[in-house]
Amino acid sequence: MFFPDVEVSVKELARAARLGGRVCAAVWGVPKKSPWTTTITGLINKHVEMPRPPPGSPGLFRCAAPAFMEAAFRKGGLKDVAVKHIDGETAVLDLVRKTSPDGKPRLARSASTISRSK
Repeated sequence: MFFPDVEVSVKELARAARLGGRVCAAVWGVPKKSPWTTTITGLINKHVEMPRPPPGSPGLFRCAAPAFMEAAFRKGGLKDVAVKHIDGETAVLDLVRKTSPDGKPRLARSASTISRSK
């Protein structure tokens, strides 16, 4: 989403991956399926005129078009490309529950646990 040049970036990811390794990406789907962003930007747009970025420029929904990432991965030289659509809200809550000792959502604790493990 935020790489200046998706094609160059994917080629570099493929080059850097070990033989038989995996390259993964998580990107947002279309805006209508991401109300957390459209609600906020809609409110901002009521009060501030925001210019639209040029097509293809880095941003949240740059990779949202169907098959965009699959095509980018294949063009970048990756093989056995698979795409899995995930309901983000459910996936995030599941991750938080799995990383919390008592199973209660604690995003701040999860984030600090993840960052300490690096």
